Amino acid sequence: MNNIYKEQETKQGILPYLVFLASFLLIYLEDSLLFYSPSILIAVGFIFLYFMIGKLPLGYDFFVVVILFSVSIFLSENQNYKELLRVVYIYGGISLAYYYRNISTTLLFKYLYFIFFLVFFFDLVLRIYNNAGALSLSIYSIKGGGGLFSDSNYSGLLIAVIIIELFERNRKILTPFILILLFFLVFTYSRTPFFMILFYFIAARYVMLSRFILLSLFCFLLYLAYYPDSLGIDLELIDGSLNTKFFILQSFASFTESDLKTLIFGLGRANEEVLEVFRWTGHTIFGQIVQFGFLQVCLLVFVLYKYLKIYSSNGDALFNTILFGGLFSFFPSSYIGLILLTVSAIRFSKH
Repeated sequence: MNNIYKEQETKQGILPYLVFLASFLLIYLEDSLLFYSPSILIAVGFIFLYFMIGKLPLGYDFFVVVILFSVSIFLSENQNYKELLRVVYIYGGISLAYYYRNISTTLLFKYLYFIFFLVFFFDLVLRIYNNAGALSLSIYSIKGGGGLFSDSNYSGLLIAVIIIELFERNRKILTPFILILLFFLVFTYSRTPFFMILFYFIAARYVMLSRFILLSLFCFLLYLAYYPDSLGIDLELIDGSLNTKFFILQSFASFTESDLKTLIFGLGRANEEVLEVFRWTGHTIFGQIVQFGFLQVCLLVFVLYKYLKIYSSNGDALFNTILFGGLFSFFPSSYIGLILLTVSAIRFSKH
């Protein structure tokens, strides 16, 4: 058996590791993601490759979701064709997740450790280099964009997902590599991933309790959206980030007064009404509904749920955890494919 593994490892060589590394490389120019980023080219390329050989590893939902996204873009004057590329990129990540599950007998986890270290080390260095001069280094200069991802919050979320999947794999929480990941997590200056990790341990052990927490949080945030004065606290004096999320809830409440077509299809990313009237969108599930409408957001939540059940060690708990962070802080809609690729590679790789 060992000889078989050695032969397979020789055949695979270094290519799967290079592809895995390149899958995290996203290139931004003036806050705009470039189409020819290695991550996008590889993800879309894998869908095309599997389609050409007649082995597309995606369910019928791929065609349904792509068609519904296309319809929403066609029927809405606010949506952009880039949203269709976004959903194809997500399914490209799912195709990669399938690929790494199938080559699990040859994928050595010790090399994944090294790749994760490179990705988050490079991400931190880029954020420091792009956002801070030698005399202006601060928490928020490091916290901003300029790294491999659009925002350090998403770096933090990916690190949290890796820590969670590593725990499920090894059943240990304080391994040397997890401590290294926690170091990188601290320097994202994002608090939500820490809450997500804590919530995961509740969700993994007490399913009904985690669902009760989610429902309670949803109802509380919905109440704040429609009755903002009931809070009785000036969040701007406490924390700017919390204040932003509070304004997003108010934008959502205003958005729900729109006509049915707008509710379904959203107002788009750069629509003047969004920028001038609503001002605060994005980030949370509530804010993304304002931008993309109920249809697109519900479809993305469905895709996340379905494929986490397939590729994650504990799909239900991880789904609830990501939903928990998405309700009050940020929902990683564009990074769903990357999350699925990550959990698949960790779960199915060899020691």
